Amino acid sequence: MINKKYILYIFIFVMVLQYLVPAYMVYENEKILKYGSKFIIKAKSIGPYYNSSGRFIKVYAEPEYFDVVKDFKVPINRNIYLLIKKDDEKLSYFSGFSLKKPSSHTGWIRAKIKYSLNKKLYYSLPFDKYYINEDDAKELKRVFDRSLLIKNKDGTIGIKVLDGRAIVCGVFIKDIPIIKYMKDNKKVNE
Repeated sequence: MINKKYILYIFIFVMVLQYLVPAYMVYENEKILKYGSKFIIKAKSIGPYYNSSGRFIKVYAEPEYFDVVKDFKVPINRNIYLLIKKDDEKLSYFSGFSLKKPSSHTGWIRAKIKYSLNKKLYYSLPFDKYYINEDDAKELKRVFDRSLLIKNKDGTIGIKVLDGRAIVCGVFIKDIPIIKYMKDNKKVNE
């Protein structure tokens, strides 16, 4: 029979671990927000608000695939490294990808291969959630999608990147944070 003393030690260890793991995740994300390089990427759309899995909206960046010379025979979920460049308008874009990890600390994001089909390599980004107030989520999606349809795709996503990890730090319409844009337009429409 296991000594009760050992059971108590195991219980305390598991309890401490339950606090350390989320604390480490928060620390890593805060480090990215503080020291990471900021990039602004054109947004494709905002996905639906998921009430059951948290208070966030899904964000999608352009492009969602790369044209390749031939179909890749690489395993699904393999790491690839998306290279980020800035254009003349201070917007950033994914200029290409590498199968080997770049040596710099910024200017690339670690992503996963979804699949390769018809000489196109589809990938999934490590960032796709933007957490917001639950009361604003549905309205925010409507405003953002309307902006993309009516106003010639002026929606963007702000991301911070450090050592291949990226976090969404803002969603913008015409360089205005979407929450502020939404509130300003609400006042105009009233």
